[in-house]
Amino acid sequence: MTALLQAEGLSKHYSIGRKGLFGLGAHAVLRAVDGVSIRIETGTTLGLVGESGCGKSTLGRMLIRLVPPSGGRVLFDGQDITALHGPALKPARRSMGIVFQDPYGALDPRMTVEAIVREPLLIHGQRDEGQRGGRGRVAAMLERVGLPTSAASRYPHEFSGGQRQRVGIARALIMQPRVLLCDEPVSALDVSVQAGIINLLQDLQAELGVAMLFIAHDLGVVRHISDMVAVMYLGRVVEQADKRTLYARPMHPYTQALIASVPALTPVGRTERRARRTQVGGDIPSALNIPSGCRFHTRCPHAMPVCREADPALVDHAPGHAVACHLY
Repeated sequence: MTALLQAEGLSKHYSIGRKGLFGLGAHAVLRAVDGVSIRIETGTTLGLVGESGCGKSTLGRMLIRLVPPSGGRVLFDGQDITALHGPALKPARRSMGIVFQDPYGALDPRMTVEAIVREPLLIHGQRDEGQRGGRGRVAAMLERVGLPTSAASRYPHEFSGGQRQRVGIARALIMQPRVLLCDEPVSALDVSVQAGIINLLQDLQAELGVAMLFIAHDLGVVRHISDMVAVMYLGRVVEQADKRTLYARPMHPYTQALIASVPALTPVGRTERRARRTQVGGDIPSALNIPSGCRFHTRCPHAMPVCREADPALVDHAPGHAVACHLY
């Protein structure tokens, strides 16, 4: 089955100046994403998790071509869109939407909700049929995300954070995209509001058939919304599987530590978590100075000599369950 959106060996490196005394010497290179390959099928959700700074958002933005990659390629519906720019990229852009993390900073405070949601239609040369008295796409989309049509004439500052995020979702979906990037869409919201946004995204996906890349650091949210889950560490995917397999049988020590850190709601669950808890110490290394060999070996309680020398490849160790670890 051909993936709708696919990354092959995707990398993003930033040159951030010179290192050494008085700035002499070679440029320092920040390897934000380093050779990642993932795929998203039509109508499914891939959850992307990892600590802050591991490259999740950069990877997501490369996939929808908001950030140009340094290496590798992006395939959308079988077409290589890596080298496309300007008018050549516009057809693919029509099929991609993004919901940003901060609902307060993502909306122009000088524009009405109607203007914000209609803007993608204007950019892509499409009309909102309701502008001359009809119901229109903007009004229909506002209702679809749970906002009253009266919201159209109001401004972002008049809404709560959850309502603003619904405006952002309406804007992202007004072009009826085939792929939706959700870049930590609930992390800035109150816990009481998060469930409503997650349920809305699931309902819209079932209704519209859109594929989603859902980026988050909350493993509980990712477990609820995702079909597949990929775990990133320091610019690389270290484990990937369907959500049931990954949460029931995590293989990589980093994944085990992430899942064990999620609070359990029952005494039995807390006992199980303690039994399989993996102790991880220290902070994530800098992407400017990535450790040799396995990138996780400086924090891994199971590190072996080979881990300091050889970088493990991401390979299948069970059907549909890939892990990059010398333990296997």
